[in-house]
Amino acid sequence: MKKVINLITVFIFLVGFSSCLKDDMIVGPDVPGAVKAVVEFKNPAPLGSSTSASVPVYMFASDRVATSEIDVEVNYTGVGGAPNDIAVKIKVDPAVANTALTEQGVDYDVASSSIYQISTTDLVIPKGKHSASFKVTYFPDQFTRVFAALGLSIETVTGTNAPISGNFGKICLFLGTKNQWDGKYTYNAVTSLGNATNETASMKTVGDYSVTMNLVNYYSNQVVFTVDPSDNSVDVSMTTLLPIATDPSSNWDPATKTFTMKWSSNAGARTYNETYVKQ
Repeated sequence: MKKVINLITVFIFLVGFSSCLKDDMIVGPDVPGAVKAVVEFKNPAPLGSSTSASVPVYMFASDRVATSEIDVEVNYTGVGGAPNDIAVKIKVDPAVANTALTEQGVDYDVASSSIYQISTTDLVIPKGKHSASFKVTYFPDQFTRVFAALGLSIETVTGTNAPISGNFGKICLFLGTKNQWDGKYTYNAVTSLGNATNETASMKTVGDYSVTMNLVNYYSNQVVFTVDPSDNSVDVSMTTLLPIATDPSSNWDPATKTFTMKWSSNAGARTYNETYVKQ
């Protein structure tokens, strides 16, 4: 298990918890005034936003292929499944996308209808079952930006008195393509938190020019490298162990596909000299 310095990060790819337990309403038949069931989106991927965000965000980064598919489920949380067929209408909701973009502090575009298709917006959760699903198909080779935001909301539910979830009745999918720095690297480092020799490290796309990885390839803290395409200099950022300082020598060499990084955290208390060579 990875050591944890601080789990409060942006773009940390958390394993989603059961969303119904985080609803504003109490769920559970033994609690006075409890709501026994809600209708909600299930987590289609690990949660990519903090649990305090009003719109849960899920990130998908595909190779630059013609099509990529995502299965999205709508869930009825009641014990024993739906008491009868439940009709659920889904809505593509740009307002949800804009809220998610504001909360996450990113400037991705709201997804246009030309870069995705939804298999259906009318679902039926069959009697005795807990869920129904639909497909979101998007077209990575048509993207002009690395990510686009697709907001979804549950518009109406009929056939049950169960309310729409207050926390998971709206979600946003950050649909994306992998940037050129996404992938596996050979990692070497001398740091105040430990050293590394020829380890395999992974970087994941989080923006047009940004990737994220684990601190020293081991801790759960997420480090973000952002490349300046004008000169290939690299800036390091985190939301933990602040303040962060990046040495001006830090850079990306496109010829050798190597990050050479020198930086510090905790106001200089922790230091890092690292190289990442793309495999």
